[in-house]
Amino acid sequence: MSAMPVSTAWKKHLLRGAVVSMFGFAAYAALASSPLPMPGRQEIPGPLSAAHVPKPGETECSSCHDEGGKVAAAKCLACHTEIASRIAAQKGYHRDKPGDCALCHAEHQGRQASIVPLDRASGVTGYAYSSQACYACHPRGTH
Repeated sequence: MSAMPVSTAWKKHLLRGAVVSMFGFAAYAALASSPLPMPGRQEIPGPLSAAHVPKPGETECSSCHDEGGKVAAAKCLACHTEIASRIAAQKGYHRDKPGDCALCHAEHQGRQASIVPLDRASGVTGYAYSSQACYACHPRGTH
C-alpha cells in the first residue's frame, strides 16, 4: 500500500491548526502564571499575620473563608475555642459582638500586623481585658 499524497491545501490547514494550538497553549500558560484571577482560583490579597501563618496557613483558605470568599465566623470560632466559650457563656468582650469577625480583625495585612485592635485610651480592648491594669503584664493585649 502506498502513501496517499497530501494536498497543499490540507498541509496549510494542518499548519494553521498547529499554529493556533501553540498560540492558545502559550496564552493559557501566560494567564495561568499571571496575577489575573483565573476561574476557580482566588488570589491572596496579602500575607497573613504572624499568628495565622502556622495555622491555618496561607494555602488553606477554606479554613477561614467560605465558598464566596467571605470570612466565616463559625470557622474562626472552630479554632478560637476560648472566644467561642466566652460568647456561649455571654462573658467577656465578644459576648455581644456580631458574627462577623473580619469587621474588627482584618487579616492579610502582613506578618507584623496586629489583628487585635486595641484602644487603650478608652479602656476598650480587642481582647477580654476590662481594665487598663491588664496591660502591666500584657502590654500587647495578648494572653
